[in-house]
Amino acid sequence: MTNHIFDTQVAGINIGVGNVTVRGNGLAYSLGSAIEFNCTTGDTVTGNTINDAKIGLDKVPASFIGGNTFHNAGTRTTGGC
Repeated sequence: MTNHIFDTQVAGINIGVGNVTVRGNGLAYSLGSAIEFNCTTGDTVTGNTINDAKIGLDKVPASFIGGNTFHNAGTRTTGGC
């Protein structure tokens, strides 16, 4: 499913469990993070377009591999897991 998420205060998409697929979404104007991993593992997060976000992908586990498009993101990814 494709979603268009705009003007979020915290996280546009918040992943709370592992083995989730987040694909083909458009996220813009996130004051927090566009996609929040919460350090979950086994997630497929790819093909998303992130525009004007403070943080594109937040609390990403070290094992994550994915391809997303970023435009004007203050920080593309953060770890710390």
